[in-house]
Amino acid sequence: MSLRLRHNFNFGKLNNYVDALPEEAQLQAICVKYAQIHYPHLLLIHCPNTSSSKQTSAKLMGLKAGFPDILLIDEFANHYYCEFKSEKGIISEAQKAMHLDLEEKGLEVQIIRKFGEWQVFLYKNFVYKNI
Repeated sequence: MSLRLRHNFNFGKLNNYVDALPEEAQLQAICVKYAQIHYPHLLLIHCPNTSSSKQTSAKLMGLKAGFPDILLIDEFANHYYCEFKSEKGIISEAQKAMHLDLEEKGLEVQIIRKFGEWQVFLYKNFVYKNI
């Protein structure tokens, strides 16, 4: 059963497309949808960083290997970086180096492997923190 069905998410006409995605992409899709519904005040930006035939031009425009999948910015200009991985997904060497670089700048990268981890991350940073 797909992650979308397990977590009861409806993408309308895109359901079949989402179900055909690899597990890691499904996780990211349902997490983004959840954030858009429950935390509409967040600016959520996907940072595509996959290899493609257009990678050379993307590097010229600022693509950085290993950059986290999602950047979240709240209404106070706090920003958070999230990397989505399947439960068995491996953090690449480029990702480890980028995460270390961000951490040396005082920025945290959250690794999300399960939908529940995303829910806790959002609650801790955007609900509980502001109470």
